Amino acid sequence: MKFIRIELQKLRNEEWFQLFTEFKDLVELKTSEVLDIVALFIAFLAQYSNADQALEFMRKSPETEPMHAADRKRDTTFRGIWNAIKSATKHFDPAKREAARELDILLSSYGNLAKKAGDEETAAIYNFIQELRGKFAQQTALLDLSEWVDELERNNDAYEVLVKARSADIASRTKYRMFDVRKDADTIYYSMVERMEAKMVLDPNDTLASFINEFNVFLKERKDIDAQRKGQRNKTKLVSK
Repeated sequence: MKFIRIELQKLRNEEWFQLFTEFKDLVELKTSEVLDIVALFIAFLAQYSNADQALEFMRKSPETEPMHAADRKRDTTFRGIWNAIKSATKHFDPAKREAARELDILLSSYGNLAKKAGDEETAAIYNFIQELRGKFAQQTALLDLSEWVDELERNNDAYEVLVKARSADIASRTKYRMFDVRKDADTIYYSMVERMEAKMVLDPNDTLASFINEFNVFLKERKDIDAQRKGQRNKTKLVSK
């Protein structure tokens, strides 16, 4: 009997913390003694507490809400560009229609950037803008998208400034960083998983079997959500072709 494997590093901070909260609560219910992970669970609880503190500082940072607002604004601008290109693929002018077709292919290669998370979206938008101003500059000018591109760049830069400001604010108030905390907690979690799976082979008990089955329910739910998210990204790419 084994635990379902998921890619913890791909979870967003809140998703990751929620999953580990389910794990913590279930261990406390079944007891770490019976599960034979006492020392590891103590180390895990320390990292869990650090993650809780780091997340709390992130939530309370004065830059958090303006950052979310800036993210929504750049998403709206990107969708404006998306809609303009899609609309132009049906333009009466053959030259503009062809320019739109070429930009539509570019869009399909990036997918819906508005659905990407945080820094991933920032980097993708930067690259997208460079292509619109470089390789596809002629098509961008022909479709009068330059103002849209300039606005998207301003929105993206504003978001990045707020992200850096929030990071600086958090750094001044807590020593814990989610990246480091998550990495340490993940390592401990995998050690507990390996220990419990080994115990199921060498010295199984009903409580441990129940624990694995119950936590696998949460892991499957999380895996299904990730699969749906990936499916939506792929669907967006297909629709944009």
